[in-house]
Amino acid sequence: MSQTASYDVASNICQTLDMGASAGAPKDAERVRLEKAGALFDEVLDSEGGARELEALMGRVKILETSGQVAGAIEVLNHVVVQFAWFVPAMVRRCRLTLSNPR
Repeated sequence: MSQTASYDVASNICQTLDMGASAGAPKDAERVRLEKAGALFDEVLDSEGGARELEALMGRVKILETSGQVAGAIEVLNHVVVQFAWFVPAMVRRCRLTLSNPR
């Protein structure tokens, strides 16, 4: 599967996560979708030059956040903020997650 095709599939899965959760999808189905989307984002990010794919990095953040791994999501956002300083939504999301994450 090509990098672009993998990202497109993972992006579509990630976009439907919130819709599935609000429609009362079973927890097992949601977990399977998260794992599948996470694997596809990892495939893109692990490919050559994949660490510079902003959309895939933000997809990984969404997967980590949705699965309750807020510390991991903040870590990825720190990387995004350093590498893509112009991308303000990453800074905003990092601030919101940091403030909402009790230590």
